[in-house]
Amino acid sequence: DIFAQEVGGFYTLEEMKELNIITDHYQMITAPEIVTAQLEMKAECKDKYTLRVFFSFMDGRKIITPVFWWQGYVGMYEIPIGTVLRLTYIPGKKGQFVLKNAVPV
Repeated sequence: DIFAQEVGGFYTLEEMKELNIITDHYQMITAPEIVTAQLEMKAECKDKYTLRVFFSFMDGRKIITPVFWWQGYVGMYEIPIGTVLRLTYIPGKKGQFVLKNAVPV
């Protein structure tokens, strides 16, 4: 529910549809980097082993990042919405970039 999102939970796919939450202005990260960003939203993915995380980077970019069970979800389930984080993205195995860690600043 929306209350769960406000206290650090995440939106389900059904809630995103019901609330008409559009995320097409978010992009995937395109290079390895260390950046400061604010956690805006967390959302369920069709794949139940993946969480979609939405950030506003300090340089204005809007970035969506999938985090996976094998990463321990990079701690995203525990981090409250609105937290400012230092994010480290590294090259993944298939040409994409993955979130290695997220540390509150």
